[in-house]
Amino acid sequence: MTLNRYAVRVSWDRSTLSRFLSGALVPPAEFVEQLIDDGDREAGAELNRSDFPAGGLLAGDQSAPGSVSA
Repeated sequence: MTLNRYAVRVSWDRSTLSRFLSGALVPPAEFVEQLIDDGDREAGAELNRSDFPAGGLLAGDQSAPGSVSA
């Protein structure tokens, strides 16, 4: 799916999405969760914390892989 199509699908500005995905702008948690859910749906699989290195999904995430934050 193109960035333009995804922007329309999720009602976000294309430029903002581009900045999120390039790392130029830190996305809100809601965006990251929606992106993961959309990817899960497209892939037919569920993404888990254990799929990521010990540093966690996002920079600054100090929780251990596989753990769930409260």
